[in-house]
Amino acid sequence: MGYKRVFQLARYQIVTSFVGIFLSKSFENCSDLFKLTYLNEEERRRMFFCYVRKKFHSSNTEDMHLFDFDFSHNDSVTRGNLLVAEPFLNDPNFCRSVIIMCEHQHEMGSFGLVLNRPTKITIEEVTDNFFLESQLFIGGPVEQNTLHYIHRFGELENAIPLKDGLFWGGDYEQLKAMNLNGELHPENCRFFMGYSGWGEEQLQSELEQHSWIVSDVDLSWVFSQDPKDLWSNVLKRMGGRFKVYSNYPTDPRLN
Repeated sequence: MGYKRVFQLARYQIVTSFVGIFLSKSFENCSDLFKLTYLNEEERRRMFFCYVRKKFHSSNTEDMHLFDFDFSHNDSVTRGNLLVAEPFLNDPNFCRSVIIMCEHQHEMGSFGLVLNRPTKITIEEVTDNFFLESQLFIGGPVEQNTLHYIHRFGELENAIPLKDGLFWGGDYEQLKAMNLNGELHPENCRFFMGYSGWGEEQLQSELEQHSWIVSDVDLSWVFSQDPKDLWSNVLKRMGGRFKVYSNYPTDPRLN
């Protein structure tokens, strides 16, 4: 991971539409690229970049930085940041995932919850403690027999502030009482089974390999987003080259 690939484009304004046209028109005559989804991240990148370089060979280096495919952005992670999976990450647990970071310490490890992995069941179907038709999410592959929650209740005792009015955890009995009072709904509280965890220095290693894009976008809108659009919408909000990444197809054969 972490290859620097840059290509020249006439104007930055046409990058997004250009990428969509290129992917839909050019891959159809390159049968090797149809196999991208069965390769690891490094092989997928190499095939993609080699083909694009060959297709758009040019000695003109003007504005080449506008099409930079190094996914690095900011390797400094703090509580409340979003980890956005880079476009070629094909781990089934984290492909196109957006993770809110609830805790990050180099020596102790990191903890986060995937925001865009909804299930087809509600919280009231898995526990008798909440009578709420709120969709349950998969927070990650670790300990999926555990329940976690983020919410907007700053008054909840022991809740840990994340960012932009969003909190993690807090007094469980108090949250149950708030539910009985009708205060909980999908726009202010979200429940997760399991979590995403990293051991000591593990996340830093993945960041150095550019597996993740660290985003500091505003979190006030995340509960209102359709989970299937969250990955692309976060990148679009980041702007610039990240807006280009948001248009990458998961599988070029579908374009």
